[in-house]
Amino acid sequence: MSQRNVMGNHVTHEASPRPSFLHSFFVAGTLPAPLYSLNSPMLKTLRFIIPLLALTGVIAFWLMPHYSAEEESYHRSVFCTIDHSDPQVFLRDMEKLVEDGNSGYALRQSHYIPELGEKMLSTWQKLSAQEKAAISEDQQQCYEIMSEKQR
Repeated sequence: MSQRNVMGNHVTHEASPRPSFLHSFFVAGTLPAPLYSLNSPMLKTLRFIIPLLALTGVIAFWLMPHYSAEEESYHRSVFCTIDHSDPQVFLRDMEKLVEDGNSGYALRQSHYIPELGEKMLSTWQKLSAQEKAAISEDQQQCYEIMSEKQR
């Protein structure tokens, strides 16, 4: 197909590829045909799966334990306060110290969080014999060692 341009020269036009989205939207004023039908089975499945995935994520986040740094630090301090001669009673001693330490008239009462107690115990179990001996001797060193191991 041959035509003349403004200068009078012959110009041949070859079949151009499909116009881009921007070209068809701004120049032609139309939208390209969709790649899939709005009633396709894939789209119906996605309408079900996407909200289901979002709901699953929200539930998983809600069920995950969330502890503040203050609560974790408090339980670490309580762990360093108790007697470390018998590991069988760590959790019971921690719970007793936390719950009995609350005054009846206190505005903010601390409550024992079993998961944090378990975390302190598992950290203690992973320590070497030398570190366990150091923990038993000095509360400040206990706090520092436990903080370092739980990072």
